[in-house]
Amino acid sequence: MPLWLQKYRPRTISEIVGNTNAVNQFTDWVSKRLKDNVKKAALLYGPPGVGKSLTVQVYAEQFGFDLIELNASDVRAKEQIMRIAGTAASQSTIFGGIKRLVFLDEIDGINPAEDKGCIPAIIDIINKSNCPVVLAANDPWDPKLRPIRDLCILIRYNKIRSPTIVKFLKEICRKEGIVVEDRALTLIAEKADGDLRSAIIDLQVLTGGRRYLRFEDVVWLPTRNRQY
Repeated sequence: MPLWLQKYRPRTISEIVGNTNAVNQFTDWVSKRLKDNVKKAALLYGPPGVGKSLTVQVYAEQFGFDLIELNASDVRAKEQIMRIAGTAASQSTIFGGIKRLVFLDEIDGINPAEDKGCIPAIIDIINKSNCPVVLAANDPWDPKLRPIRDLCILIRYNKIRSPTIVKFLKEICRKEGIVVEDRALTLIAEKADGDLRSAIIDLQVLTGGRRYLRFEDVVWLPTRNRQY
């Protein structure tokens, strides 16, 4: 069975659920960034599962950008960041147009004590970049990020409202031929605490091949623990 996260993944920017203002702000920034009249980097911030990474990925796919994506919390050396993201940020496509996005996710996961040089390396990439540099974080106000934050336009992503999540889950159920009680979907949405990604995962697990989902089937679902 295919994962519903992939099966119902948006293919265009307009299909992204929730945070419409943030998505529009991002697309507007990229358009202006290509003309070099705004800040070179954007920092998308907010809780997990609200569309930060998805916005960057879908935008790159829809408009034909070469996406260089790194999880900053997994990249443990300045040299690695500079070699991969730094080289990509300094180059254009073979046609001479800037059709590349550099995306560093989870930058608040960097540990300055263990990852010495990463913050300066990211700053260097931003300052020297010929293409848009996008960063993402749950907590942009972490003191270690201040030097980076000052170089970026900040774009806030909020928790997705429960009615919006319910509407999307209901559409999945319709397409999957699942009869579901409204209050079951409401409970799934409330337990997800604004995280659409988690809600979709929970719905697929809870249905488990069944064709009818009742409120009683979901009452045991724990609330997502949000610590960020």
